Amino acid sequence: LGDDVPDRVGRVVEEAIANACRHGLATEIAISVTRMDDAVEVAVTDNGIGPTGGGAGLGTAMLMTVSGGRVDLDRAPSGKGARLLVSLPAVL
Repeated sequence: LGDDVPDRVGRVVEEAIANACRHGLATEIAISVTRMDDAVEVAVTDNGIGPTGGGAGLGTAMLMTVSGGRVDLDRAPSGKGARLLVSLPAVL
């Protein structure tokens, strides 16, 4: 893994928590970080109001930059809240 991966994971987690609380009104957040062969996958699930289709902001731009565009935001598997999945390349 590249030396910058922990910093990129931290930025993704920080942005995801801020968005879940600020925009999603979440009261519970689950975070998982999984190392793959050539990437690190960060999944953040919350119990908030879920994606509302609002426009992309600076946080989204940052997520796209650190992940090389590998970002997916959808409704949580439970049907309530949001699930953010970001795949960070092992080396940028």
